[in-house]
Formats: sequence, structure tokens, C-alpha cells
Amino acid sequence: MRIRRAMINVIAVTIAAGSANPAWAAAYGREQIEQLYAQAEQYASQGDCGRSVTSLENETAQDGAGVEIIYELATAYEQQGSYPDAVRCLERIIGQWPDFIPAYKSLAEIHEASGDPAAGLRYARRAFQLDQSNTRLLYTYGRLPYGRQFFYARARDLLKRCLAIDSRHVAAHILLARIDMNEFRFDSAIAHMEDAIAIRPGDGALYYTLGTIYHDKSIGVRAIECFKKAIALGHRDADVYYRLGLSYYDFVNDYAQACSYFQKAAESDPASAMTHFMLALSYAQQKMIPAATAEKEVLDALGRHDLSRRVDAFLDARPLPRTMGFFFNS
Repeated sequence: MRIRRAMINVIAVTIAAGSANPAWAAAYGREQIEQLYAQAEQYASQGDCGRSVTSLENETAQDGAGVEIIYELATAYEQQGSYPDAVRCLERIIGQWPDFIPAYKSLAEIHEASGDPAAGLRYARRAFQLDQSNTRLLYTYGRLPYGRQFFYARARDLLKRCLAIDSRHVAAHILLARIDMNEFRFDSAIAHMEDAIAIRPGDGALYYTLGTIYHDKSIGVRAIECFKKAIALGHRDADVYYRLGLSYYDFVNDYAQACSYFQKAAESDPASAMTHFMLALSYAQQKMIPAATAEKEVLDALGRHDLSRRVDAFLDARPLPRTMGFFFNS
């Protein structure tokens, strides 16, 4: 491991120069350091971040700790969710190595995750100033203002610059598509997702995202095609089954098919009230009143009495309207 070897060499030089504490040097010779890092690697590989952090803390506390080991400790803290400790390590790095770009990038992401994207943006800008050709930094720099739902134009500009440098940056295409969706620029969003799929055609999640765009644009047939492709590629979580059922319900009026996919969504996520709500409607459309009533009882058990009352209203108002207009206007 590069980090382990670099730190061993640093400590070896320190000991050789006679500047290390003799007691520490005796306790942590080369062989012991090898063992210490082997344990840290093992703990990290098992996901036991706490013990890995303990081992790393022992090393960073010593004089002469290198940038890589401090950054490794910061990463371990971040994985644990110990953001103040991670920030402390990263600021220590910046104080000693002001051109160490990964520290600025990590600080940007930590501040965003902590709910302070303005601070994150400052660190992302500094990283970008140090390396303006780095597509990952451009992506991060563009993503931060997007996370606050404003500065779309600036975010889009940065992401397009990212793609000008690396046209195969899938994450940038996806984020641009999401920005476009928020601004109801569906055609542009579709184009970006198609570009992403051309780069990574085996990713079912990309087809799912494209399907949601087609669904929101009310192009039901294409939405169904995309959702089925996502499932065929292994993307089989509750959301894709729910969206597929919704597409059959809203655009094809095939309530039996809609019901089958809502059932699969309920199997994946039995606590989803909206799934049981749509199941109740699908059953009601097929005049399967006992089944619709059973789903209404599930809604009551989940505490969604508002949706349960909507099912009653639907049953009383048959023939039932399509979901979206009734749901949002009632």
C-alpha cells in the first residue's frame, strides 16, 4: 500500500536521524510499524473503521507524520461521520501542504454533507484554482450550487466545461439531466441521459433515470421501455417497479399490468404507502373491491388515513379518473 510504505520511510528517516523519541522508537520499530499498518488495513477491509482510526491516530500523533497518512485518517473520520475530526485533519494538511488538492475537495464535500454548501463551494473553488483541468473538481464545483437549488446557470456552465475536457464523464451528464428536469427542459435532459447510456450501456440505473424523464414528459411508451430495460439489466428496486406500474396505469390504462408491478414494488418496500394506494386504485379499476379494501386497510395500518380516505372517494366515484389529476386536485 502506497500510504503505508511512505509512512514507514518517513519514520525510518526520523529514527535514523536520531530525532525521534527513543522510547517510541524502541516500541515502534520497522517490524512493529509493518504489523500496525497490517492491522489497520485488515480492520478497514472489514469495515471496522473505529479500530482502523485508532491505529491511524497513533501514527499521525507523531512528529513528521506525512500528508498521506493524515489524509487517510481524515477519510476514516469522514466514513464514520465524524466530520469535525475530519475537518481538523484536512485543515492541518492545508496548513502544512497548501497545494494538496484532495484535501480541498474533501472539505468541499464534507461541508456540503454537513449542510453548509457555501463553505463547500469556497473549498471547491480553491481546488479548481490549483488544477483547472481536473474534471472531477469541475464536477464537484458544479454540483455544490446545484445542491442548493439555485445558480443553475453557473452549475450548467461548469459541468459543460467538465464535458469539454472529458466527454465521457457520466456523472456530469446525469447531473446536467437532473438540472434540466428541474427546469422542465425535458429534451435536453433526455439527450444527456442518452449520452450517459452510450458511455455506460450496461447500467440499469441510467435507464431508470431516463424512464423517469419520459414519464414526467408523459411519453408513456418510452418510459415503459426504459423501466423494463433497467429491470433487465438488474436494476430491480422498488422505485423502478412502482414507476413502471404507474406508467401502465396512467398512460396505457392496463390496470392488470399496473397491479402486477405495484405488487412487486410492495414486496420490495412493504412500508411504501403510495405503492399500496396505487394497488388499491388498480384493484378498484378492475372491480376487485375486496382486494382494494384490503389495501385500504394496509394504509390505515401504516397511519396514512388521508390516502385511505382517497381510496374511499375513488370507490364512491367510479368510473375512476386517472391518478395524477385526481390526486393533485383533490
